[in-house]
Amino acid sequence: MSKKNAAFYLLLFLCVLNSCTKQVDNTAVPATPAVKRDSASPSIKFFNVVDQGRLRVKLNGAIVADSLAQYFPSLYITANTDSNNIQLVRETSLDTTVFSINVALTPARKYSCFIYKLGFDWKISLVPDYLNVPDSGYAAIRILDFRTQAATNYVNINLFSLGYFNYNGVLPFIYRHFLDHTSFDYLTSFIPVLARPDYKIIVYNGNANLAQRSGIPLYSKKIYSMILMTPATATGDSAAMQKIFPDIEEHY
Repeated sequence: MSKKNAAFYLLLFLCVLNSCTKQVDNTAVPATPAVKRDSASPSIKFFNVVDQGRLRVKLNGAIVADSLAQYFPSLYITANTDSNNIQLVRETSLDTTVFSINVALTPARKYSCFIYKLGFDWKISLVPDYLNVPDSGYAAIRILDFRTQAATNYVNINLFSLGYFNYNGVLPFIYRHFLDHTSFDYLTSFIPVLARPDYKIIVYNGNANLAQRSGIPLYSKKIYSMILMTPATATGDSAAMQKIFPDIEEHY
């Protein structure tokens, strides 16, 4: 091979090598970007758990529930990440504020705000909602005790359907007390149960059955709160214990 041809092939080889090197550089995997903090806003759902008429609820100065009736909660409403102001007014007197309270909420978290009354004082119970969707074939449920007129008495709850039984000795459905979820955080968690169309609820204590509801559907992959309530018109624990109503509300 002549020196001229050798020089030509050497130059060609170097050009090809240089081209391949550039191609590898251009397709290199880019650096992993920094993980961004979730900045999604929190949201809050309002429940009226006292039978003293419809309520108006203001969140940060805006009316978010104009006529909140017992057993008919609001939808989840977007709130501020940090400080939020919740005001309650009676539907019959819009200009009269029943209470005004500031609460701090965590980003991207959902909450339930239960409005109740003790004597002459209106109060709220703010509960975090960890809405982890249950597996197919299962629903999830928790029980929250708002029996304001029977606050000193405990109750048990028997939740059963064909194929699922929950009797004495199974927590967290037994020995429940008014606002016990504020003392024991695990009572705010949703417990998986078999999804069935015909649950029966029996509320009882050591003496007798106190209340019951039948034909309650708990659907697959849905999440519920069972809310125990007593009417404000009941006077005395013994009378209120005979008028317990277990409401069932779907979260998701």
